[in-house]
Amino acid sequence: MNKGLMLDYKKCEMVIKKSSKTFYKAFSMLKDESRRNAVYAIYAYCRYADDIIDEANNFEGLIELYKELANFVTHNVANNYIFRALSDVRKKLYPSNFDFKPYFDMIEGQKMDFDFKEYKTLDELINYCTKVASSVGEMLVYVLTDSKEYKLLKEISFELGVAMQLTNILRDVGEDYDNKRVYLPTEILNQFNVDLDTIKNKQITEEFKNLFDYIANIAYQYYDKAKEKLYLFPKDSRIPLLIALKFYRGIIKACKDSEYDVLTKRNFVSKKDKIILLEEVKKEYE
Repeated sequence: MNKGLMLDYKKCEMVIKKSSKTFYKAFSMLKDESRRNAVYAIYAYCRYADDIIDEANNFEGLIELYKELANFVTHNVANNYIFRALSDVRKKLYPSNFDFKPYFDMIEGQKMDFDFKEYKTLDELINYCTKVASSVGEMLVYVLTDSKEYKLLKEISFELGVAMQLTNILRDVGEDYDNKRVYLPTEILNQFNVDLDTIKNKQITEEFKNLFDYIANIAYQYYDKAKEKLYLFPKDSRIPLLIALKFYRGIIKACKDSEYDVLTKRNFVSKKDKIILLEEVKKEYE
């Protein structure tokens, strides 16, 4: 690997290290350097797409990213560190017929955030989750395994992506409301008699807790389905995936341990609980 490409990957690594301690902790454990670097590059792409809207609210920037991606697909690589790194990932790890649709789906999901409309049903919310999270799974699974079980790989991408995005949504209810976004579907708010004033006034009512548990249980079901398919990955990839799964699932527990206060603060998995979860992973793969 030339020095320029090494620097590109290092920049990608800095992005994931700064933005997601959970994912960095998990995937920095990959022993295969090519796969490890690929995860860093894919994360950097997703983080960049997300920040264009969440941090800069820059729709023109998102359109420019779309154009750069369209050019990339035809091997016209933009002169920036993310696409240079992704070009190397394509050469080394993606199947020759890899469909870059998940990369475009990520951009589509960010468009949905820019032109935000409240979701009426759970199905609408799940569709959003597939755009911004399951898409990431599809980008990743092909670089983490040589398995040709593409149907099952697509399923685990969907399941783990939805589970993690529902977790994000539960964790960030208050923060999202302050940013004028309510991801909780109207039908579920009505089902549990939770109105927007409850969220606005930061009230942790029994009704809100019941709503939280309802969506948390849906997330748990997706986590469980995804975990059943981890056998598709070699041990070197399976362990980081299981760590990421357990750490993210642990966020829901952290929210509950905080008396369901997801309206005034962001909850994290404690260092103590992370140690416990890492021990669980170790026991499963001894």
